[in-house]
Amino acid sequence: MSYQWIILILLIVLSIVIVFWTYFNHKNNQRLKNVANEFTKNILAMLVIEKNEF
Repeated sequence: MSYQWIILILLIVLSIVIVFWTYFNHKNNQRLKNVANEFTKNILAMLVIEKNEF
């Protein structure tokens, strides 16, 4: 159980870094925003799955 929380925290930190990177990198903004949106959707889905498991 503890390693799952470590993985979740790492994924959340990664998503925050990606979101900030999209804001600071305006040249490829549309493609990177799409990637960040997909990533955050996957993390939200994982959080919902984790809540349902416990």
